[in-house]
Amino acid sequence: LAAVNGVIYLNDIAQGVITDLNFTIDNQLGGAEVVGQNVIPESLWGNTQMVTGKLTALFQDDVIYNLFNTETTARLIFRMDGTSGDWIQFVFGRVKFNSASIGDAVATGLPLEVEFRALLPTANGVRKSQVVVQTSHLTDP
Repeated sequence: LAAVNGVIYLNDIAQGVITDLNFTIDNQLGGAEVVGQNVIPESLWGNTQMVTGKLTALFQDDVIYNLFNTETTARLIFRMDGTSGDWIQFVFGRVKFNSASIGDAVATGLPLEVEFRALLPTANGVRKSQVVVQTSHLTDP
């Protein structure tokens, strides 16, 4: 994506005041050390995947803050569109905001910063992934 436009959805409603979003995926890879070798011969997936992030928005209304305050989970989608029709999106089926703080940059708007953790969504008792990456490319570009 050379030039990018983006949108963030919370519970499938576009949020127009987001100024920053970042996240980290920790797959909890590990393995047993072997005597006489400097490398682990086989990396194994951990039992859980840890997905955490931070979202910053201009404080416009209490929608985002109330998700934190009421300890309500939400569906978060971050989508980027390129100028040639290419797109990529990250879908967090269920996130919970762990903290919220309002900054004091009055000249540029009040920034609301919330930290989140992706939780395992379930549907009909089946566990699903914490984050799904979708793209317009069906094959390698």
